[in-house]
Amino acid sequence: MTYGALTDIGALTLPHFPFRDFTNFGGSPESRGRNGNEMNNQRQTWFCVANPVAGGGKVVRRRPRIERALTRARIPFEWHWSESSGHAIGLVRAAVDAGYRRFVAIGGDGTGHEVVNGMLSQTTVPASEMWFTLLPIGTGNDWRRCHDLPTDIGQWVDRLQGGRSVWQDVGRIHYQRDGRTCSRYFINVAGLAYDGYVGRVAAARKWTHFSKLMYLWLIFRCLLSYELPEAEVAFGESRKKGRFFSLNAGICPWSGGGMRMVPHACPDDGLLALTLAGEVSAWGVLRALPLCYNGKIATHPAVETDQVRAVTVTPLGDSVVDVEADGEYLGVAPARIEIVPRALRLWR
Repeated sequence: MTYGALTDIGALTLPHFPFRDFTNFGGSPESRGRNGNEMNNQRQTWFCVANPVAGGGKVVRRRPRIERALTRARIPFEWHWSESSGHAIGLVRAAVDAGYRRFVAIGGDGTGHEVVNGMLSQTTVPASEMWFTLLPIGTGNDWRRCHDLPTDIGQWVDRLQGGRSVWQDVGRIHYQRDGRTCSRYFINVAGLAYDGYVGRVAAARKWTHFSKLMYLWLIFRCLLSYELPEAEVAFGESRKKGRFFSLNAGICPWSGGGMRMVPHACPDDGLLALTLAGEVSAWGVLRALPLCYNGKIATHPAVETDQVRAVTVTPLGDSVVDVEADGEYLGVAPARIEIVPRALRLWR
């Protein structure tokens, strides 16, 4: 969800408004006030949070088709726009307080990231009482690959009608920003060092959206200015010091527009898939690029993979280790990443 400025969960001011007064309500007439039980209606209504810049504006253009399809299927829903970085988190937290329990992120992985953070950072109800799904209209759409979510609107609505509930693990990352320790949940992959550096450069450019070609260009461009940080990485009984090109901790295998930096990731095994890439030159990275896509990254001599419950990254000396999660730039290390098993109830 590329808006530029970053909002931390703890710094959010929740919106105060009566949700029942929103005019963007869709679904069948029967769903509006049946038996006068507003709370029950809200529990059955899909609270849709849409990112207007996702997919280069595709969400805006496709909104009429999406609303028509949901209405024809007699699926109750409400449509709400995300207006800035962090806004979706506040919208969802306030919606939970107002009685909503079903959430749709309409956009890309960044939109899903914020909606899930809104769901999991609130304390009103446990995660077992809520459902999440994604209508993928982003650039990379990496997370949806793991759950085979359709990109066709008609097929997606059919899945929403006849789908099933499954559990997925989530990751939680603690990191530093502006001298404070902050936390975020993530549903796909967290990337430190090079991935975080690319995220920081992208955030500084304040691009409203990415195409896959733009993202590849940025990856190559950043290779020219990137300096490998020195850090200590601790996980399980292991403790490694050195210079690292990148570190990825994943729940699902795909990231970066189809890359498989954590091909050994499984969304419900209670473990983080860890990939450590040590000292690699820019030319070495380019030569190894096919391995990032074909799932054979572990065959590279500078790469180590593992499955862990937690990992800690501590910069050494003057090194800066940037942090991103689900494609969203967050801050810098020291960082700790941990698994939260069965934290998210999906509808797919």
